[in-house]
Amino acid sequence: MKLKRICYKLTLLALFSIVLACSSSDDNDAIIYEGDCDFATLINPNLFENASSAYFDFTNISIDGDCMQISFGANGCGADTFDIRLIDSGVIMESFPPQRRLRFVIQNTDIYTCPAYFEESLSFDLTPIQVDEGVLMLTIEDYPEQVEYEF
Repeated sequence: MKLKRICYKLTLLALFSIVLACSSSDDNDAIIYEGDCDFATLINPNLFENASSAYFDFTNISIDGDCMQISFGANGCGADTFDIRLIDSGVIMESFPPQRRLRFVIQNTDIYTCPAYFEESLSFDLTPIQVDEGVLMLTIEDYPEQVEYEF
């Protein structure tokens, strides 16, 4: 009876260890965001440098409170078939006002291709990139001008 209990506990421990070993936290894990904007801004130097993106066109970028509104167009079935991220480089450039570099990345998650062109406007929470000075100049890769963010 005691041997059976020990075997049972060892089996549970082994299964628990396997579950922990197989789960990972990498750059592609889903991020749960519950805020006023559509998405959170990620601070991830590795993802900033290495994330691939589908082709898109910026149509406009604006700031509304702590949300950056990004309007863009792309080929595909619609924004819900893309993994969409705003990624910060993790570097604060020392100037006044301080500057940060960002990348807007879209990756098609749909196995089917659509010959359609869609336009979308999504917002990203900028509070994770705030600094003490209360103002930032944001350089968004492939956007022709810097965007001022006051908070």
